[in-house]
Amino acid sequence: MVSMSEDASTSGEIKVNSDGIVLEDVIVGRRNRLIRRIGSGSFGDVFEAIDMQSRRNVAIKIDCSASSNGITELQHEHNVYLALKKGFWIPRTIWFGVFRGRFALAMELLDTNLEELRKSSCGRFPLPTTIHLAQQMLSALEFVHNRGFVHRDVKPENFLMGLGRRRSHVYLTDFGLAKRWCDPLTKRPYEQEKREPFAGTVRYTSINAHLGQTPARGDDLESLGYILLAFHLGTLPWWYTKGHTRKQCRRKVCELKLKLPLEKLCQGCPKEFRHFIEYVRQLGYDCPDYDYLRFLFNRALPEQRNDNSKNEIRNRSMNR
Repeated sequence: MVSMSEDASTSGEIKVNSDGIVLEDVIVGRRNRLIRRIGSGSFGDVFEAIDMQSRRNVAIKIDCSASSNGITELQHEHNVYLALKKGFWIPRTIWFGVFRGRFALAMELLDTNLEELRKSSCGRFPLPTTIHLAQQMLSALEFVHNRGFVHRDVKPENFLMGLGRRRSHVYLTDFGLAKRWCDPLTKRPYEQEKREPFAGTVRYTSINAHLGQTPARGDDLESLGYILLAFHLGTLPWWYTKGHTRKQCRRKVCELKLKLPLEKLCQGCPKEFRHFIEYVRQLGYDCPDYDYLRFLFNRALPEQRNDNSKNEIRNRSMNR
């Protein structure tokens, strides 16, 4: 059950040591005692906490921007989570409220993200593991799209593994940039705006997103295609592109994505990876055929389908 309430704590920074351990007794939402900081970014900080009622560990995301009349990124993310509630691929939210003058969100605690898992696996995954992850990531995006949203920041860091019996299960997180692609009543796609400001992660963002076009479902899937290439190859041609400014760097990366032949981009991968990217790039605002994309993944392992890939992911996560 998600609730919205005010926390009585006063303002102030949360003190942590060099290992992220919280050095004071901090209670969020009257029931969640902070243990350690497990992440941070432009949005704010993420802490592991213990829910003193259920005795379960949870994650607490605290917004860095003060509460105001304008909606913050975390408020928007919470609204998206409400629209996606009970999704098999979406972490469960527990509490939303105000803590020390800032919005905070308590949610299901998850394990490592797929980028950390890739780095701990010598920078790349075996093909069966990549395919197993791809199937789950595609299903997660299909669910989000069917609920009327595009994620707009599809990257390995935003896919996390579960804990316990679900430690081989992939979850999609971080919906701060998510946007509706269609009218929630008519289900008709929104008309293309003149130009969208850049949103997402340069490494994985779609060509259309680089060009400022209105986000569509195919853009999320193009980002997924780049992720799978990185999982299998360990790198992408534009990863180390530099520029004098961020805008110049984005422009150079966009030019590479436009000019590089897919045969060269996908060299060393099953041909189905190239077919995947070819298909999603030409989608425009059309509805993706998710079953066809699953078929491509299944065909990539015709003789060597590995039923142990799930166990391999579970073991990699446990042995980090």
